[in-house]
Amino acid sequence: MKQSSIITYIQQLCRLGLGGQVIMPELVRALHELIPSRINCFLYADQQGQLANIYTESPSIAWSLPATRDNQIARCLTCRFYKTSCAGLPDSESFSEPWRLFNQQFLLNIPVSGEEGVLGALQLYRCAIEQPVFNLAEQYQLRLLIPDIAVAVSSNRNQRGPFVENGDPAMLVCSRTGQILYLSQQAEDLLFLASHPRVTQDRWQSWRNDQESVDLIAKLCQKLTDSHRPLRGTVSGSLQNNWGKFCFHVDWLEPYFTTQEQLIGITLERQVPLALRLLEVIHAICLPPRQKQVCMLLTYGCSNQTIAERLNLSPYTVADYVKTIYERLEVHSRDQLLDKLKTYKDIEPATFNIPDIGRFEGKCLSKRVN
Repeated sequence: MKQSSIITYIQQLCRLGLGGQVIMPELVRALHELIPSRINCFLYADQQGQLANIYTESPSIAWSLPATRDNQIARCLTCRFYKTSCAGLPDSESFSEPWRLFNQQFLLNIPVSGEEGVLGALQLYRCAIEQPVFNLAEQYQLRLLIPDIAVAVSSNRNQRGPFVENGDPAMLVCSRTGQILYLSQQAEDLLFLASHPRVTQDRWQSWRNDQESVDLIAKLCQKLTDSHRPLRGTVSGSLQNNWGKFCFHVDWLEPYFTTQEQLIGITLERQVPLALRLLEVIHAICLPPRQKQVCMLLTYGCSNQTIAERLNLSPYTVADYVKTIYERLEVHSRDQLLDKLKTYKDIEPATFNIPDIGRFEGKCLSKRVN
């Protein structure tokens, strides 16, 4: 995928006006394709410039960061730095051990500022054994996107309109009393976001024993057991916060052997605003960049004349693009186009070449960088 296409996609993503939290999972995923990295994070700042929220692709390692990191995180929100002598932040021994487990030795940290002041900091981590230090071209490329990222983060728009499936369901298995017995990595991460509209530093400290997540699952299981339905019944529910809409489906799991205890299965899925999903789908379709822009404006209900004015194109060129788009997607009207894009199944939510960020990898644990 050409870098120019990725940059355009990131810029469009940041300017959807959906808010700085709901787009962040997709934004940090897209950055992997532009600048190869192992784990990406974003630190949100409040009006006083203090850390107010965190998003990371791997909460399962962020929980281990010690509380003594306050001064170093405050420095992230105001200072640029591109590599560290140990995993984590400059001159910070407190960061070295948890990140050293994953050999996250190189850090590209770029503060994000807007008219209101400091908005946060974007962080890209690399494994020193497998990847080189961030070079000047990569640093410059990321800085060019900061104005767009600032627009996204400063947007406080409430989530309105329809939400659609994002294609990332996860599974939990619980006892009849609501105790979590088994869950996937995806379920672990989604459950944490569903339970915490704002992720503060103290929440990371208690991530593995998070009471909000435990209480949420217990309530869902209680709702199923109190429903007085047959043991094959299903209970569904949802909750919405700034990270998106989270849908739960709670089912009885029938034991394979009669001597086994009956358990409860919970399917958890994060839904995203329709505009975000449409942008992702259009980006994945094999169309030239200009035609993708036209396609996106068509989903907004713009006329050919309006599209021509916005993109500085001839109305005849727009008409040709629309015809090509219709032929490519095998539709004959704007309504059919929108319906086709809503149900498009030929992509996955993570359409970029994201490296595996599993919990512990043997080859990383067995090597160290001096």
